[in-house]
Amino acid sequence: MKTKLPFIDAGLLRAALTLIAANDDARPVTKAVHINGEFIESTNGHTLVRMKHNAHFYHDITVQFNDPVPDDAEFTDIKVLDDGLCVAVHYREAQPEEFIPIAKSVLTPVSAQFPDLNFFLKSEFVKTTMPPVSAKYLALPYLMFGAGVVDAMCTEDGRTVLFNMGPLTNEIFGDPQLVAMAVMPEYFDLCRAACDEDMGDE
Repeated sequence: MKTKLPFIDAGLLRAALTLIAANDDARPVTKAVHINGEFIESTNGHTLVRMKHNAHFYHDITVQFNDPVPDDAEFTDIKVLDDGLCVAVHYREAQPEEFIPIAKSVLTPVSAQFPDLNFFLKSEFVKTTMPPVSAKYLALPYLMFGAGVVDAMCTEDGRTVLFNMGPLTNEIFGDPQLVAMAVMPEYFDLCRAACDEDMGDE
């Protein structure tokens, strides 16, 4: 068993926030990060990610980050105060187990129930031809986790795609499960038909 980290790896928080950064969904939970004793989760309504944080954190909170996680932050301590207020203290590790605080920000608690991601993650994913997926979601593995290798599996109905990360990414980012909704299979045919119709009108 891995030794528990004293604080949450800031890279995991940055990855979760990257997923929800470009988001036009009005629901508060699609602009928030869910953190419990085991996982960090986020969703923008069309894609979701779950990562194991392996840190000493035993609360269950859904919060909005009002400020970005600093680029030079290596760890983040999320303090849940008695009045329900949540504060993120970001640290840089100067030497092993010597943590220097570099920034602090107040988080906004979200009262709405965070969705149960097990509904999607417990689906059976199979190796098959990948269905159409929005290009912006194909970019997410790189934007969230950096350079690496990724392949994809989908559910038998072709409606959901699971991105499988390489071993190094899994080690660094807590076995991330990144799931995206596929585009309807008829998308290309409908687009071609619409283009042909437009050209025919000219």
